[in-house]
Amino acid sequence: MRLRYQNGGSVTGPSMPDWYPAFLHAVSGVESSYGKNMMNPNSTATGLYQQLYSEIKNLPEMKGVSRADFAKNKSLQQDIQDMRMLGKIPGVPGLLRNARDIKSKNLKPDEVAAMSHFIGRDGLMQQLKSGYDIPGKNASFDQYLSRYRAARDAYKPPTQSPEAQLEVVQPMPPRQVEPGLQNAFKILRESPQVSLDLQNAINILQRGQ
Repeated sequence: MRLRYQNGGSVTGPSMPDWYPAFLHAVSGVESSYGKNMMNPNSTATGLYQQLYSEIKNLPEMKGVSRADFAKNKSLQQDIQDMRMLGKIPGVPGLLRNARDIKSKNLKPDEVAAMSHFIGRDGLMQQLKSGYDIPGKNASFDQYLSRYRAARDAYKPPTQSPEAQLEVVQPMPPRQVEPGLQNAFKILRESPQVSLDLQNAINILQRGQ
């Protein structure tokens, strides 16, 4: 699965919101320190985005993939994260749907997606309503949100597309044409079918050499 963003791109597939690249950058920073901590020793959370291996191991895309294999395969991690975003993991509401459905005056849509990635849709809704007791050895809600915002705001998108980054070939400067050749070209343009004019043009070209 390869997806495209709403602001363009050469890959094909369903559209993602414009904030998705910054979201991925920030979540991978908060969850795994950009790939430094790929296997959580306290749970099955694995990969850049610390997805629960126990939750995804039975997906067709994961057939024959051990947790250790998954931790090494960043391309597959991205594919599964894209599926999570679009609600393609059975029984797991999509993060994009959460971003659209869950309204909070204190959270932007990408922040809703990030926090529901962290504690799930139900956990986030409970947190916004009355508070949620996050299980396990995890950051608090405010700590996670603060780290996410800092990483997101530090994200710098590529300034050029891969195509635009190719070496630009500078056009050759125009050649200087002598007055005699310019007259010859004028004759050929105005009356190329008159043999006398054509002969005159040839004579001019010869004198200009």
